[in-house]
Amino acid sequence: MCVLSSFNHDLAYTFAVVVVINEADTLSRDAQAALRRTMEKYMTNLRIILCANSTSRLIAPIKSRCLLIRVAAPSHEDMLTVLNHVAKRAGAGSVPEDVADEIITDANGNMRKAILVFEAMKMQSYACSVRSFLGVA
Repeated sequence: MCVLSSFNHDLAYTFAVVVVINEADTLSRDAQAALRRTMEKYMTNLRIILCANSTSRLIAPIKSRCLLIRVAAPSHEDMLTVLNHVAKRAGAGSVPEDVADEIITDANGNMRKAILVFEAMKMQSYACSVRSFLGVA
């Protein structure tokens, strides 16, 4: 889920710095309060993209200053497309279908986990079987 800081269209042509904060919901309350003050102080030239798994862990003053955009988990086909794209870019060709299915099932909609598992398997040159790598009996 991504949360975008509000954007004033009158300022659309001024210089703006874009900052992406991943897993913003894991920031402490003090860190979120400091972030709120930063948002207020530099609102004319700062755009912040907050990525969070749950907005319930964000403090109300931050949520009130942001535009909430919910992003659904990728489908199996989307994840397969991305894995094959990453594999080609990494010089590994395409991911074997059975390997890709195991990675995607294990990732359970988490694209980052799927890519990390694939990269770890690539580093091992597919030497181990998918089942032993994922710890499946």
